Amino acid sequence: MDSSKPLPKIPQMRERNASGARPSPTPKSPFQLALARMENSALKIMVKRLSEDWSECGELEGLKEALFEQKLWALAARQWLTGGKPLQCPAHELLTASKPPNGKRILNLYGYAADGWILAAKYPSCMVITLTTISHNASVNQNYIWPPPHNHHMVYIPAADDFFPFPDNHFDVITSSTFSSVVKSQSWLPVLQECHRCLQKGGWLEIQSMDAIANRQGELLKSWVESRLLPGIEDLGLVVNPSKRVHYLEVAGFTEIKTCKIALPVVGKGGGQEQDATKVMVQTGRHYYQELYGESLRPLSLGANAGRLPWWWYNKSMRQECEREGTLFGYMISFGRKEFA
Repeated sequence: MDSSKPLPKIPQMRERNASGARPSPTPKSPFQLALARMENSALKIMVKRLSEDWSECGELEGLKEALFEQKLWALAARQWLTGGKPLQCPAHELLTASKPPNGKRILNLYGYAADGWILAAKYPSCMVITLTTISHNASVNQNYIWPPPHNHHMVYIPAADDFFPFPDNHFDVITSSTFSSVVKSQSWLPVLQECHRCLQKGGWLEIQSMDAIANRQGELLKSWVESRLLPGIEDLGLVVNPSKRVHYLEVAGFTEIKTCKIALPVVGKGGGQEQDATKVMVQTGRHYYQELYGESLRPLSLGANAGRLPWWWYNKSMRQECEREGTLFGYMISFGRKEFA
């Protein structure tokens, strides 16, 4: 990649009209309206959309569109867990109040196009750049249902441990929801140091993660994870439990480090609004777990399902065990700040 290529310009504030008054607010884009409908949907609808299985869809382009939309539903559900905020660090308020001349920049690190679109929609006065590898992002040259946000741009690098093609002190916020599924174990510190370099003084780094090993797992699930998932994670050189790497932020030079943990049930049943909320949490956890560890999953080698990639929650015995044990996904959000000095 040519690192000398200039970055997209920050959107400029529109001029005042002849009377000196500010123009009326820009109307929401079709994507912003669609996202708002997703966020304001009843929980029952959200559960239904997250539960849809598109694996048997034959039309490739139609499948891409369906999966992109389902990814948006999963992200909307994840934001529902955190009160509708895309970012949990103190920068959220700063970016929400930002105006174009302030030149606020957000880096969506190793993310998907959907992640970048939502950041661009939620912070319309900021420039959002998604930095990713081509192999990691399936949205290259994809046609979308809605026009892309004008303040979002994609930048590609050959590998996750390459130097970022940005100058020092460039971004106000760097956020990543796929850090642990992209960055190899030995590259964590160098990549975090690269994040520190590219952040402005006082800027924030925020990383979302989920351990491959669930909390309170029983023997059946433990056996499944050890045979079907851990070998693939280790073969890829990734980290099994990113929750144990939070201290790397301090080693990389970050301060004011905080961690938020959200326990998500892995199974849920019953009816009523309370159970709808539980089912949203279940589906949200499963979607994120699949997103992080899908490439590490090893196919079945025996029986009628040989070669397939079914996840453990399709197994009735394991679901029952998880219900008895109270098994939980450990969803974690960690953030730290680059010092002003």
